[in-house]
Amino acid sequence: MGKASALLKRFGAHVTIATTIAFIAVFVLFAASLTAYEVIPKYGPWGFDLQNLWVFHNCAVKNAPYGVPGSVCKDFAGRPMQYPPALYWSFVWLRVMSFATARWIWAGAIAVIVMFAPLVWSDTKTPLARIPERAPLLLLGAALVTQFPSEFAIERGNNDVIVLAVMSAAVVLAERERHFSAGILVGLSTALKVYPAFTAFVIGIGMIGAATRKGRAGWLAFLRFGAGAAAAFFAFALVFLHDTLLYFREVLPKFAKECPSPQVCAHSLPANFPDSALWLSAGVILIWCLAAFHRYENSKAFVFAGAMAVSTYVARTSYDYNLVTAYPLLMVLGATVLLRPQRRLITPELLLLGLGLLAIVAQRKWFSDMITFHVELQLAWLAGTAALVAIGMRDAPVVQTIRSPFSRLRRRPHDGRRRARS
Repeated sequence: MGKASALLKRFGAHVTIATTIAFIAVFVLFAASLTAYEVIPKYGPWGFDLQNLWVFHNCAVKNAPYGVPGSVCKDFAGRPMQYPPALYWSFVWLRVMSFATARWIWAGAIAVIVMFAPLVWSDTKTPLARIPERAPLLLLGAALVTQFPSEFAIERGNNDVIVLAVMSAAVVLAERERHFSAGILVGLSTALKVYPAFTAFVIGIGMIGAATRKGRAGWLAFLRFGAGAAAAFFAFALVFLHDTLLYFREVLPKFAKECPSPQVCAHSLPANFPDSALWLSAGVILIWCLAAFHRYENSKAFVFAGAMAVSTYVARTSYDYNLVTAYPLLMVLGATVLLRPQRRLITPELLLLGLGLLAIVAQRKWFSDMITFHVELQLAWLAGTAALVAIGMRDAPVVQTIRSPFSRLRRRPHDGRRRARS
């Protein structure tokens, strides 16, 4: 009972009127949005994207999958292998099980990664410490599993959650000043999915900004990070040289030309705003570059999360399962609201968290008559958060744990005044 009481005390120490109201509003939003999965286009059985990987890993051409028509391997839609070599080979485990088993395992992996990601993003310095104080954020992670981007990712068997997992490890390494290792993971995520190249660019600009203030140590950190990223990316390119050349010469250019029509379940800027996509894409990346440049040292979690969030908007094809990469920015904002003492009922951080949740997870049926409105909300959220980071919003502070009643007794022998009195 004593431990349970202490846990409740820690949990309750951060519950305010504002957070209570916010939790009720979030609960209502999430409950209303549960059936958003009904707008997901159906092209085949669930696990549709994972099936593309599975059939090629269980086909006669499994060791040379590029340039082969999907019909040869019995892909549901006749799709060729369209993923980068690093990602293709990371799913080699598909060769030892049936598709039915594989899609359940992968659905579980998506759920677990999303559910526990808040442990990292709410405290990137010590992710496994002070968990009771961060229980509300774990509830947020569990709730996000039930929302549209996660539902879409699970229904498709999508693999963008790998970027979420790898970048979660990268931000922890960056906080611990292990820049070369952090760079390796950022380079790995780029080799896996390509679009994290935009993430790496924003982070790199942030590190350059830090270097202009810190001098030699900052420049060395930037060089180590860049060396690690380049080493990881080119190592995979060299190991799978033939496949990499085929992918970048033939597969990626063909995929990049595809531009679906605007849909309520997609957020591509070129598809939704063809006449203004270039300046919108440049603008959302530029504002995060500015925020990163000025605030990298004190806001690494915000910089990494924002850099991930903007990375999927530039491609012509970006469905909302990609938005699992925007979850970390929601988590960092949530940590800022919940773990930092709030003097006002309504704060800019709370408003941005509300806007972000509405833009990312809200019931897509609400936007059926205004197909691009949810994307406009997302852009407003991304720009507003970047602006607030640029003018000084920092990562959530380290939560103070309750002191042991014996801590003073342990300090008494070292207290000079007490020894003098005795």
